[in-house]
Amino acid sequence: TTTAIWDSQMPALLRDHAVIRYDHPGHGSSPPIDRRCTVADLASDVIALLERLGVGRFSFCGLSLGGMVGLHVASDVPERVQSLVVCSTSARLDAAAFWSERAALVERDGLGPVADAAIARWFTPAFARSHPDVVSRADEMFRSIDPISYARLAELLADLDLTGTLGAIRAPTLVIAGADDVAIPPAHADRVAEAIPRSSVLRVTGGAHLVNIEQPIVVADALVRHLLPRGHAGK
Repeated sequence: TTTAIWDSQMPALLRDHAVIRYDHPGHGSSPPIDRRCTVADLASDVIALLERLGVGRFSFCGLSLGGMVGLHVASDVPERVQSLVVCSTSARLDAAAFWSERAALVERDGLGPVADAAIARWFTPAFARSHPDVVSRADEMFRSIDPISYARLAELLADLDLTGTLGAIRAPTLVIAGADDVAIPPAHADRVAEAIPRSSVLRVTGGAHLVNIEQPIVVADALVRHLLPRGHAGK
């Protein structure tokens, strides 16, 4: 996906926060890559971006791969992360063959052969039927991704294992899961939260993988409650 997936949450977040959004390599406005990379590489890119912008302490919110990057950032520089939200994510997918095969397929034939199946996993069937315009925009977003960059990041998912580092996260952490997510089932959220000392899980009914698009108000409210310091009264 691109930064556009957070459009519905922006009005609520901008009331009390400065927000930086970024795209993964080959996604949206970011340049493509054609080399193997790790989640540590993506986390280093985020930290370098924040340093260029002069940002010291910050909160991080990420979904799916973005959540994995957030988990790595929060364990790598725990003193700089004041709060963390990860959505529809996992510390280890246990699906190496699936992602390796998908990477090879996309590198050979492009995104077309996997697009329909990927989009079907992003939304519940009921939402897809009632919001064809949203699904269409998601499909366009998916097909806009650079295929080679997608393949390199799929290879990353095949090798992912953050389970040994979650205990280093100090930030209060909210783990959000769509109750109907078949791409990364909610049990992954439970395992992430169990390993992080100061964490809680929000399981959102009526949401699949892109839970923040299906349930924008629920997710926005959860973000605002988690990110604002206790007793904060607004600007």
